[in-house]
Amino acid sequence: MNKSKPKILVAVMSYERPDALEVCLRSLLEVGGAFSIIIVDDRSSNQAIRKLADQFGFEFLVGPGGTGRHGGLYNNMQLAKEIAENRGFDYVTFFQDDMQLVRPFDEKVIQEYETVFAMDPKIVCIDHRFSRMGFKAVFDPELNAYRYPNGYTYSDVGVFSLARLSERNFSFNQFSHTFIATEKLIKKSAKEMNMVKVSARTPISMHIPFPRLIRNKITLPRLSRISKQIRQYKPMTSTAIKEMDDRDPNEAPNFRKFLEFSNLNALDKWLINRSSDSKIF
Repeated sequence: MNKSKPKILVAVMSYERPDALEVCLRSLLEVGGAFSIIIVDDRSSNQAIRKLADQFGFEFLVGPGGTGRHGGLYNNMQLAKEIAENRGFDYVTFFQDDMQLVRPFDEKVIQEYETVFAMDPKIVCIDHRFSRMGFKAVFDPELNAYRYPNGYTYSDVGVFSLARLSERNFSFNQFSHTFIATEKLIKKSAKEMNMVKVSARTPISMHIPFPRLIRNKITLPRLSRISKQIRQYKPMTSTAIKEMDDRDPNEAPNFRKFLEFSNLNALDKWLINRSSDSKIF
């Protein structure tokens, strides 16, 4: 980790998935970059969650929780935002516990993201994930990032500018609703507040394939979970990073092309090759 004061607080949102969380935390520690880390847990009953925080030496917080399709996620994101503001960070970056850092979130990448923010005062969030099937954003060469046709798309991950959230008096916990789809609420509010989200030319993370799917705090059955093994990616090598960085940016950074899995068995490969991306994640 960078010993100087980082500009970025990475907030990992966790709930009842210690196996996936371990992959996420290990990647943040070992792949690394210039950031600080907190874990905000949605009141998990599994004590392995807290033990992992202790094992990796990361600050662990129990969030206020909540009910709804995403549990207390948005209340917990609001807590992380307030902590980042109170501690003097410039950005809060959200990771879900089923995500993996695959290349360093270093000063070079941070500078790229800050330049994007500086180019357009409407930009509030930069999505730091690799793309997948159905990616509709179009590369803007002047901005050096991918813009979405509708300006803002739903996302509970990304690098958020704290100053721009504050300018709009934006709070995540306004979206914790039991009956109305959170995605619709966020898109509606973002449009009203003149908020724009873009995707990075240089992504740094991706969801691991076939995680346990939890909705309304209930684990849903998935055929792909016959095997309890957690699948993950290999950290990008310098060669892989150069290949991605040197590509024509009109080609989206799709995870299938630029990331390599580390531990797939024959069934996993069969499922990934024959499944739509929505079924993988």
